[in-house]
Formats: sequence, structure tokens, C-alpha cells
Amino acid sequence: MDLNTPLSEEELDELNEFLLSDTVSEECMDASMLDGFLAALVVGPEAIPFNEWIDVVWGGEEAPVFASQEQAQRVIDLIVRHMNSIADDLEQEPEVYDPIFYQDGDELVAEGWCGGFIEGMMRRAEAWEELFEAGHGHLLQPIMQVAGVTDDETEQPALSPAERQETIPLIAPAVVELYEFWRERRAQ
Repeated sequence: MDLNTPLSEEELDELNEFLLSDTVSEECMDASMLDGFLAALVVGPEAIPFNEWIDVVWGGEEAPVFASQEQAQRVIDLIVRHMNSIADDLEQEPEVYDPIFYQDGDELVAEGWCGGFIEGMMRRAEAWEELFEAGHGHLLQPIMQVAGVTDDETEQPALSPAERQETIPLIAPAVVELYEFWRERRAQ
């Protein structure tokens, strides 16, 4: 299988079913959180080797007990293909980039995605400091606000549910801008 082929809806469902199964720890990411995590790895300041981040997906150092080598390879391939698809969207067609949020009735649920993104940032927290030093920390604002991270310096209150729904659509454009910011830095 070509690792640059985007996941179909069925494959994304297959991946999410695995991530929510008893095969993995309770701390394992679901598809939305994984999507946010992978987005942070893709847009971030530097490439991070697979072996440095895959355990975070599983929720710790304990890898899942796969039923077979084929299942292990299949799940890993799905994760890598999804990551490559995010990278391709951001590089080739940023206007189509669409984070995986859940729908709960009429509301979008993006807290898990945002938590995954923040977790991805933590893989290279010191390198992300350059974003703030360059005066572009505001690009993270919708992600941090939806995640419930408040700014102690400005004493910014947490978002109300209505404000959260208004802020969620700002996440995808923020990710595209973050990608552009770090792409320019990496090119220097």
C-alpha cells in the first residue's frame, strides 16, 4: 500500500475502532486526538522520528498487543498514511485541510483534537518557543482556548459553550498559518 494514499472513511473508522478497542490502554488517543497530535507533528518546528512519538499515541510506553504482525503493520500504516495526508493537504491544498472533530447533536467537539495538538507540541516544546519570540503566539489562540488552556498573564477566562462553537472554525486556518510559519523557518 502506498503510504501517501489518504485514508478512506472506512479506513479512518477502522483505525478509530482499533484505537478505542481493549487492545490498547485507556489512555490511547482516539481518531480526533490522533489527528490533532499528527497535525502538530506535521506543522511543527522540526521533524520528529516515528519512534519518539508512537508511544504517545498508545498512551504511554506500553504498546498494544496486536493479534498478528499483519494487524500491527496495518495499524501503523494507517497512522502513517493519515499523517502523510495531513502533510500533503497542508502543502498542496491548504484550503481543503479539515481537522477531525466529533459532532454532538448540533455542536462540534474539538477539545480532544486540541489536546492532541498540544501533546504534539510538547514533543518539541522548547523549539515551539520561537513562535512566541517571533510574535506569532496568537496563532495558537483558538487551539488553546478550545482546549481550555487559559492565559494566566491576561487572566483570560475559559470560553463559554457558545464561544467555543464560534472559535472551533478558526482552528483549521490557524493550523494552516502555523504550517506556513514553520515552513518558512525550516527553509532558512
